[in-house]
Amino acid sequence: MSSFHHAPSAPAMSTLQEEKTRVKRPMLQAPLLQVPLHQAVRASYLQRLAQDRLVQGGYVPDLMPILTWTSEDVRLDEEPERHTTAEALISPPAESPTKGGRKSFLRPGSMRSSVVNISAAALGAGALALPRAMYYSGILWGPLLMLLLAALSVLSIRVIVQLVELSGKNSYEEIAKAAFGPCFALLLEVNIVLFCFGTAVAYMITVGQISQQVLDAAFGHLADPALSSLMDPNTVLILTTLLVLLPLSLLDRINDLRFASFAGVSCILYLIFVVGYVFASQRISPTLTGFDALQPKGGITGCFKMLSTSIFAFCCQPNVPSIYTELEAKSYKRMQKVSVRAMLLCCFVYLLMGVTGFLAFGEQTLGNVLGNLQPLLCSRDWVVCSGMAAMAFAVTMAYPLNIFPIRFSLETALFYHSPHLDVPGMRTGIAVAAVTSSLCVAIALPQINLIFELIGATTGSFVCFIGPGLLFHRLVPGDIFSRHKLKALTLILMGFIFLVVGTYSSVLDVIAQLQAPPTTQALCSELVSGAGKA
Repeated sequence: MSSFHHAPSAPAMSTLQEEKTRVKRPMLQAPLLQVPLHQAVRASYLQRLAQDRLVQGGYVPDLMPILTWTSEDVRLDEEPERHTTAEALISPPAESPTKGGRKSFLRPGSMRSSVVNISAAALGAGALALPRAMYYSGILWGPLLMLLLAALSVLSIRVIVQLVELSGKNSYEEIAKAAFGPCFALLLEVNIVLFCFGTAVAYMITVGQISQQVLDAAFGHLADPALSSLMDPNTVLILTTLLVLLPLSLLDRINDLRFASFAGVSCILYLIFVVGYVFASQRISPTLTGFDALQPKGGITGCFKMLSTSIFAFCCQPNVPSIYTELEAKSYKRMQKVSVRAMLLCCFVYLLMGVTGFLAFGEQTLGNVLGNLQPLLCSRDWVVCSGMAAMAFAVTMAYPLNIFPIRFSLETALFYHSPHLDVPGMRTGIAVAAVTSSLCVAIALPQINLIFELIGATTGSFVCFIGPGLLFHRLVPGDIFSRHKLKALTLILMGFIFLVVGTYSSVLDVIAQLQAPPTTQALCSELVSGAGKA
């Protein structure tokens, strides 16, 4: 679930007044006789945000299975039949006929649209750290490991789709509650929210770095002490947060940013073109000699650093239930085609970014590839300048979309039990607290590759692989070593390996970064003078 995949889109705002659409439990019990309580609460809250429908595969946390675990959750609709054998795994549901009439190229629910939605859920800012990840693994092992993750992601998506059919639930959280109860659903939700928080931190760091690079390129030649102090990285980050990111995060109608998902993916693709352009212009970096580009740095540890970053980049599993639910003539076979095409597309894009970026910058490849582009930004290369501008827009618009699931989770949990607290001041306070927390982490750990490694190894491993495997094992009868459960066992084992080894490696890197003396990025004046001397 990376990066630019939380962008929701919704129909027009409900004509009900805000006070009538707030989450007030007494209002939700008697009038909504045909709607389950937990669905009514969620629908009412989403109406206020002008987001009562998930389009583009957008992810919105479903906390009602967790919030209602201590009270009677009366279901007025019939529970779907659960399979007591592996019949559903051998004989998947038949394809239902599609409606006739004229069909648009990317109509909602089509296979093309579903491929785009899953790809958009995965493609994001994780690509910025892939050249550095390829530096760790080498271009021999790196592509092989990325293909392995793509295959595991396809397997994980298939397992989630089968869980949707087996349980009759339409959200990741509902499936978790049906399998292990509300505590496991809470654990899963915490991991997803932490994943969103880590993504928001990485976006904040990226916005700050781009802002500093642009200011340096524009005013770095001026010998003004006041400007020099304002261009301090932390100062730029704080000012950017206060003036840009915080106001966007305070938007109560998140639907106003619905275009950011498509724009974000487009900007990432354009940045990959920029990196390819730099590689074509400069060829292979002279810092790479002999077999340096082939060998992993640090042996097996370097490979797991690459795997952790790539897990973050491929994460899209929380979006799968909503995308599958909207798929026309849905079946395992059609969804398998969707997932294979989407993951191959992501794998191709990521390999293009990682390999060309590493070969272009060699041993000097930074944790954020945008840092390697700064010399070309200083020299006013219009292709690089436009790529920087595109990324600045993309990550700025994507930041509040990753803060939104955090806001949503906290507000829903708080207002469900205490609806009288649902006032503008409380909502503003929650948003400010979320933004401030991400700012503190961004200042303490200003390396996005370390953020991606840590989030990918911990929450990414659990959400993408361990969680689906455990849920499948729980809901499908039979021994864990039975043939139809081998895929679940594979996900669990691989997920635990990624979790343990990847977390160990990432924590060591984080500790080393926190203990290292602060470093400053080279200014344009230094880069230009250095180039002149060379």
